[in-house]
Amino acid sequence: NRLIKRFEDEKSNEIQELKNEIKDLKSRALVNPKKITDKQVNEVKELRALGLSYRKIAERTSLGTTTICRIINGEYE
Repeated sequence: NRLIKRFEDEKSNEIQELKNEIKDLKSRALVNPKKITDKQVNEVKELRALGLSYRKIAERTSLGTTTICRIINGEYE
């Protein structure tokens, strides 16, 4: 009986720790959204230099057109 109770308590603690970790990760994801890498910035600039539109660059890079615009305007320098 005591062994079962101890096992249940340990599992309950583990579950609570995991829930807390998930909550922490979710809150950080909202504060710190996906970062744009230097490689992505360079790729966008190269594609733009080749004459591609923001929309075409977005399609090729899986980034949004607003992000493309921001990269081109130097917000990710």
